[in-house]
Amino acid sequence: MTSSYRQDDDTDDQELRAGQSGFRVSQDVADRLKEYRQARDLTVTEVVIEALDHIADEIPHAMARARMPARVTPTRSRFAARGSKGPLKGTGPVQRWWQPTKDDRAVVKEMAAEAGLRDTPGILIAVALNEFLPGGAMHIAGQLRGQMTSDKTFEVPGDLALARTYGVSREIAKSALLQLQAEGLIRLDPS
Repeated sequence: MTSSYRQDDDTDDQELRAGQSGFRVSQDVADRLKEYRQARDLTVTEVVIEALDHIADEIPHAMARARMPARVTPTRSRFAARGSKGPLKGTGPVQRWWQPTKDDRAVVKEMAAEAGLRDTPGILIAVALNEFLPGGAMHIAGQLRGQMTSDKTFEVPGDLALARTYGVSREIAKSALLQLQAEGLIRLDPS
């Protein structure tokens, strides 16, 4: 029996979703999800499981990082949270909605319960995908965080070097650096 998520582009049907374990993500995360799963011939469910496995040991920290207010207000960011009252990074503005099958819903709820989350499993999935999928600021920040932890002499490159290394825009590279600064791991030169 194969399991997968059903994509539903009608984001206004809140009644249909009440009490469900689906997830909604920003257009940026949706684009990265599509590219990742197509390149590896995976279902959305398989990618969700990979993403949840990726952050399994640090779910509370990942959720805290997702709630951090942005230090700047980018003019056209699909990534940064809009301050402490804005959406979690990776969850807004809502562009795509996926609803799991009944079997998947039970697995996702169990994972959230094991993690001790009070948030809906859908929020956990959106945060996990945002940190796991390549090409996003949270993913790049995670890569840099790992390098900083494993090599105390590692010097974080500037935004231009990061953009080239990861094949992303300078805006995404700057957002990754701002995330590390918000976590107190680096200090950025304001110039």
